Amino acid sequence: MVNIGNFRYDGGFRFGSTRIQRYSGAYPERFDLSSGDLLLVMTCQTPAGEILGVPARIPEDGRRYLHNQRLGRVRVDRHDELDIGYLYYLFLSRSFNAHLVATATGAKILHTAPGRIESYRWSRPPIAEQRRIAAVLSAYDGLVENNLSRIGILEEMARAIYQEWFVDFRFPGATGLASQESMPSGWTRVPIGEVYDGLFDGPHATPPVAIEGPVFLGIGNITESGRLDLSSVRHIDEDDLSAS
Repeated sequence: MVNIGNFRYDGGFRFGSTRIQRYSGAYPERFDLSSGDLLLVMTCQTPAGEILGVPARIPEDGRRYLHNQRLGRVRVDRHDELDIGYLYYLFLSRSFNAHLVATATGAKILHTAPGRIESYRWSRPPIAEQRRIAAVLSAYDGLVENNLSRIGILEEMARAIYQEWFVDFRFPGATGLASQESMPSGWTRVPIGEVYDGLFDGPHATPPVAIEGPVFLGIGNITESGRLDLSSVRHIDEDDLSAS
């Protein structure tokens, strides 16, 4: 089942670094999603509304995806007038997000509705230009995803080498080093606190979200591989940073 937490703030899904909710019971047929379906986030739990209206498309990976009530599914009937790929990138624009935030209901939790989405005014290019624009942007996104995939493979290789050489001490040329108790000559075993200046945690009370300002990192920004996922960063006010 697709949830808001599965969305990246810059568009698309992040199933690899978020919890996936599974459902095995009966459900209405209208909740069944098809590959290529365009979804929108319609509820945001931060006052700044950063993720409100963020889009994602159902991938073609053979898995079945179900619709969540806090998400909107957009269907295009006139394909000769509107390209759904172009619409995806239109929904990523700041002006679209600003429109939804300005017209949303709720104070701490913002909600939008189909009518507010439909009231957004935009400059519509001819359908041929829409398709060309979507194709170019999609190609760039594909390059980014390929590079990220390669980086992930290299990081996994680096972790394996580190484990092999510096934890298990099975590095090239090692002889008779069977365990971590048998360290190479010149190595010492010390508490980690002796080799850095200090460990400091962040503020225990989460500061209010701001539209601009310093980036506020949370647990959700750390991936399983130890990298920072900056696709869903939040901002806080300078004054809140000084007070923390």
